[in-house]
Amino acid sequence: MSIDLKWMEETIVRRKLTDGERDCLKRFVEVVYTPADMAIVHQGVQGGPLFLLRSGTFRITRKKRGNEIIITTGDDEGRAFGEMSLLSEERTSANVIAESQCTSYKISREGFCCIMAEQSELALALMAHIIRGMASAIRRLDTEGTHQYHYHPDELR
Repeated sequence: MSIDLKWMEETIVRRKLTDGERDCLKRFVEVVYTPADMAIVHQGVQGGPLFLLRSGTFRITRKKRGNEIIITTGDDEGRAFGEMSLLSEERTSANVIAESQCTSYKISREGFCCIMAEQSELALALMAHIIRGMASAIRRLDTEGTHQYHYHPDELR
């Protein structure tokens, strides 16, 4: 199956893609199918890819002192996973586990660098999508008053 470019326009980029951007996405985005109970992202991986959830349900967990803690669950279409690892080459801070079969769009660090070089406006749109997701998570934290999201990269070393 190929990437759904209309969905990318409507959900991720929020504008019409140029022909060059369409070509770039076709070359650098891989469609990944993850069966239920399998990991989309593994905690502790350095410099991993970016995943954009196309469909399915997931849970995010962290291992801390040998115990696995569920941080959140959801079905947020368009949700980004692995963004900090992609952008900063830090280790991933959590596991993302498919609760039902998930379809994701995967962009490697190398692919993202090529997108930045070839289609800078597309790269900016992807980064804006990531930031919108982070802002939404911060707003949820403010309203829920939860403390489970504390993260420091040194905890994973």
